[in-house]
Amino acid sequence: MGLIRARAEDWRLAAEVVESDKVRWVVGSFKSYKSADSDFIFPILFQEELDLIIGRLTRILRACLALTILSRIWKLVRVVFILKEKASYILANNFRPISLTSYLLRQWKS
Repeated sequence: MGLIRARAEDWRLAAEVVESDKVRWVVGSFKSYKSADSDFIFPILFQEELDLIIGRLTRILRACLALTILSRIWKLVRVVFILKEKASYILANNFRPISLTSYLLRQWKS
């Protein structure tokens, strides 16, 4: 794979959209003790160590936007099948799939 480059205007836009105070707000909006998603990182880990990672996290998110790429781990989805209420285990239609994606990816998409 060749080197990916972004234009200067892409970096400027990414810097306008992804600011550290916005990243702090998004991470603060996570429900702290929800189960880990596809990246196996619990939201509380981001919240407790945010001061240590805010700079790097902001730069990573800006780079994702400017370069229009996502980390492979953020693209992974863990699917859990939940039995519908009062259904039997016999038919596949009796299960409801729940897709779990990365918190960071989900928050920035919304």
